[in-house]
Amino acid sequence: MNDIAQPTWRVTPTLCSVETGAYDSYSFDLSGCLVRAAWNQQMVRWGLDGSALVKTLREPGIVACRRTIPPEQGLLMAAEAVNRATQLFVQLAHRLPAAWQPVVAQLITNGIGPMQERALAYAHIYSPVGILPPDQYGAMVLQLTQSCQWNRCSFCSFYKGRPFRVKALPEFTQHIEQVKIMLGPAINRRRSIFLGAASALNLPIPFLLAAFSEMAKTQPALPIYAFMDNFSKGPCQPADFAALARLGLSRIYLGVESGSSTVLRILGKPAETAQLLELAQAIKAGGVALGPIFLLGAGGDLYSHEHVQATAELLANMPLDNEDTVFFSALKPSPTSAYAAWAARNHVNLLHPVQLREQEQLLRQAVQPFTSGGPRLTKYDVEEFIYY
Repeated sequence: MNDIAQPTWRVTPTLCSVETGAYDSYSFDLSGCLVRAAWNQQMVRWGLDGSALVKTLREPGIVACRRTIPPEQGLLMAAEAVNRATQLFVQLAHRLPAAWQPVVAQLITNGIGPMQERALAYAHIYSPVGILPPDQYGAMVLQLTQSCQWNRCSFCSFYKGRPFRVKALPEFTQHIEQVKIMLGPAINRRRSIFLGAASALNLPIPFLLAAFSEMAKTQPALPIYAFMDNFSKGPCQPADFAALARLGLSRIYLGVESGSSTVLRILGKPAETAQLLELAQAIKAGGVALGPIFLLGAGGDLYSHEHVQATAELLANMPLDNEDTVFFSALKPSPTSAYAAWAARNHVNLLHPVQLREQEQLLRQAVQPFTSGGPRLTKYDVEEFIYY
């Protein structure tokens, strides 16, 4: 351990970090759970379930590879990191802020005990969290539904084999309380609620209003975000979205993927551009922000031109402004997916990274710049996902 005799600490309202340098650093929340760490040329972030996203560094700041390890292995890695961190904390003695001294004392005594307890509670409270938008990885996820109502997209494996289910309102209310208890004092890290799972907003509006009323009771009240598709039943009028906005709904994420009807059929999405634009207009008229997601490389080299041309036209016609964020995500289908089988049958190649960047640049040019009133534009790398 570098400079072990001279550790330093940093605190924020939500985290306490001990370190001997940028690449020997350990951060804990108010419940005494390890959140992230860096040591031995690796950077690690832990999920609430005990799993971990591990990035191995080729050199400082340069990632050589990354992998996600399951909870059992993640907790073993956490035990090593906590042991290293406690050696540093012991040297700091009473120099830590008073608010963090009991947390650190508990950490020195109990090690990864709080992380193990939280992982057990997580397994009881949650069905698997398939995916979240990148700006919601640290949200408080509340699962009104489980899995995906459609669950037939050819490229998506996040919910395969998991039946769709809607929780009754009493069950959902109990779920909210369980999540709050599980998070404990570390609930102060949550800046938003993400209403899960993939089809939560495609439910009847009276039921959604009742569920939103329950979420509005969380302390503190947090803005609410959620996925929605544009081909299932659900809210469709500006008044519906305005009513949900009054109860906290802030942004809706739409898996648009492509503006090409041909590419959408290949992706297994029964959507039409006109239908999507109508829904987007209703959402914006209701005072809710948009988060459309587009797939780079959809349709492979066979439909590259059509995909970009149609998607750029769709982007140019969407009612996007400074309140919205557009996400570009590179298509990374599972080798066992229906999309991979289609590509093999038709001798279609995935696009190379340079080609994906070229597609992204062309699509960015179709959107009004943020400085002129347009939306934010950002990448969405699904391999970075871990629910922390």
